[in-house]
Amino acid sequence: MKILIAEDDAVSKRMIESTLARWGFEVISTTDGMQAWEIISSASPPEIVILDWVMPGMEGVEICRRIRKLEVGSERYTFIILLTAKSELKDIVAGMESGADDYVSKPFDPQELGLRIRAGKRIIELHNQLRRAKEELLVLSRTDSLTGMLNRRAFYEVLEKEIVRSCRQKIPLSMIMLDIDHFKKINDTYGHQEGDAVLRELSSRIGSAIRHYDVMSRYGGEEFIALLPGVDVDAAANTAERFRELIGKTPFESGKKRINVTISLGVAQLVKDEKSDVLIGRADEALYKAKQNGRNGVEICSS
Repeated sequence: MKILIAEDDAVSKRMIESTLARWGFEVISTTDGMQAWEIISSASPPEIVILDWVMPGMEGVEICRRIRKLEVGSERYTFIILLTAKSELKDIVAGMESGADDYVSKPFDPQELGLRIRAGKRIIELHNQLRRAKEELLVLSRTDSLTGMLNRRAFYEVLEKEIVRSCRQKIPLSMIMLDIDHFKKINDTYGHQEGDAVLRELSSRIGSAIRHYDVMSRYGGEEFIALLPGVDVDAAANTAERFRELIGKTPFESGKKRINVTISLGVAQLVKDEKSDVLIGRADEALYKAKQNGRNGVEICSS
């Protein structure tokens, strides 16, 4: 864990540096408040900061205020210990109100400071655990648990943003809706576990064939949607044909079973002032047409 020491007293700074290094911390030190702030506001900031109250460049309490302002709206948290010879109650209150987490009076006992740093380390570790758990929950809330693709809710969020971007930048935006042909028959013949395996394999094959900035979603059941920014309807139809061949040319293998799978696909391109539901509806119409025409094919919905 990285710790910053901002202390203009050379003796105190050396004492803290040697103590923290002995405990295995990565130590950065400075004697100037402005330089301390530059380190704290960098791309790789320390997680614990020990600040002298009075320093050249910028006082410790001002750095405290800036740190807390910097953290607003982010997942970042810095544990701050304020180090000073000021010991009156009003000074302690002022220091804590500026954003400090703890307060150590000079002359300080290295053992006491060590205990307070270890407490700060536990708080930072807990904060990081909670942040990671929150990130994992966010991913789970946006992801289809079977295929790992975006779920419908997350897809709609991305779609709305891409529609705005397409209109603002005047670039095409196309959509491919696809459905596994006779999927119920696959489930009835081979069982639902094999049906799930087919969905996973289809997701893997299609996912390997799209660009990194394309968006793929499991829309529901055996139905999927691909969103292709910057692609017009003709190019999207070519992509859909590539998807169709990718799925149909090689049987899906699950254990000793070889399952022949085909898909039907509908393609539509965003038109001016079109809402997301209308675009999806037109892609769905094209998909329905592909199924009506015998399945295992691609159809385009003209604007």
